[in-house]
Amino acid sequence: MNMRGTAQSTSINGMVAPDSYTTLSTIEGDNYARFLIDVNNQSIYWQLKRHSGGPRGSGDWDSTETQMSPGSRVISRSDAVGIRFRARVPAASIPGYTTQAVVTIEAVPSY
Repeated sequence: MNMRGTAQSTSINGMVAPDSYTTLSTIEGDNYARFLIDVNNQSIYWQLKRHSGGPRGSGDWDSTETQMSPGSRVISRSDAVGIRFRARVPAASIPGYTTQAVVTIEAVPSY
C-alpha cells in the first residue's frame, strides 16, 4: 500500500513562549522533513532533537540553542525528530508595554 502523502503535519499555533522548555512547547516523535516557524514580538531559543539510532522518532536534543529574532523561517534537517522553543527573555523581565514572544510551528513529517 502506498502511504505517500498520508502523514499529517503537527503544529503549535500562536503559543506564548514559556520561560523554559515544556512539553507544550515541544513537537517530537516522528521523522520531520522541515519545520516552519513564525515568531512575533520577541526573540526565542530553539533546539532540534536529532535521530540517534533506534526506532523511528527517537533521538537526543542538540546541546546548543539557536536564537531566532521575530520573523519566519524554514528549518530543514534530514535527521530531525523534534523541535522545542523557549523565550529568550523571561516574562518577568519584559517591560509592561511589550508582549512576550508568540510562536507558531508546523512540523512537516518526512515520508
